[in-house]
Amino acid sequence: MKVSLGIGMLVAVALAASSCGSSHSTGSPRTSRPNLSSSRLVKDGHIQITATVPTRARIGKPLSVTFRITNTSKQPRKLQLGYQELWFVVHAAKHMHYDTRVAYGVGTGGGPVPLTRLKPGQSVTSRTGPILVRWSGPLRITPGWNEFALPSLNVPLTTPAGRVPSDRAAIADVVAKTGHLLDNCHPVRPGVSVIGRIDAPKNSAPPLRANCSISLRREHGFDVAQVLILTPPDLRGIRVSEPYERLPWFKGPEGKVGGVWGTNAEAIGWEFIVTHEGAMSVDSTSVESARSGSGRWVPEWRSTTSGWTNGEGSTRCGYTGGVPGGYGGGPNIEFVSVCS
Repeated sequence: MKVSLGIGMLVAVALAASSCGSSHSTGSPRTSRPNLSSSRLVKDGHIQITATVPTRARIGKPLSVTFRITNTSKQPRKLQLGYQELWFVVHAAKHMHYDTRVAYGVGTGGGPVPLTRLKPGQSVTSRTGPILVRWSGPLRITPGWNEFALPSLNVPLTTPAGRVPSDRAAIADVVAKTGHLLDNCHPVRPGVSVIGRIDAPKNSAPPLRANCSISLRREHGFDVAQVLILTPPDLRGIRVSEPYERLPWFKGPEGKVGGVWGTNAEAIGWEFIVTHEGAMSVDSTSVESARSGSGRWVPEWRSTTSGWTNGEGSTRCGYTGGVPGGYGGGPNIEFVSVCS
């Protein structure tokens, strides 16, 4: 979902580990595979929150938390159960913390979620939006509701067995998975950029002259590959942040990034996991600035692992904004080359 320049980033909040509740294994009601469960009574004991996760996570695959919320009081209760109220934090190796409130806190839109009404003794089940696992394990998952953190759950991580591809093979796997995005801007060595072009589908706009690079970071049994595309090629001071797939917004005259305000410029990030089974898309992001004056519509396309699809929506020249990280799919690309 597209976000204008004026929306700020949500900052991560510190989590305090709770001594309340319990952590145990329980049978899933639908399958024979056990899950891990964590519970806590909140609101003076009137509400019980139980979070359930799989016993194992798999690299590059979805991970979500299922919550069961029970009204243990003798009075009806109204609760907010949106994506910001039900959350979890992944604590991984190398002191990495990934908070879903931050990941989904920008550009999710949709407005407030209606209140859920629970009668005495009534329960409701809700699942968080999934994230794609991209970190070395083991993982420690801390689920929570509003300001209440539940006891953490330790989740082992499964990585496909086999030798991690060589750097050159990993780069080739990633390029092949970008759905022809890098056909004419093709890095061959990690961290070494090349100058080329990004062609618009159906010749809907002039090509974007671009600087393209792919960096690799070796983890336990896999590589993390970060694609970065910059246009124009001499765009400077742009890098993708971690652990969230984020790029710096193009700012106004008082705080320029790369000196591109009022010009045609774009930065595109696309993150992959690479194992011996190949490259897997896990996140993407893009920001852009389009020169004003012509009043033309900017062609928008989304690059996916299977090719081009329609973008997030149309904008006119003069627009500055972008699409913060998303779930698995490829980046949204504005062909600002039409703006003169």
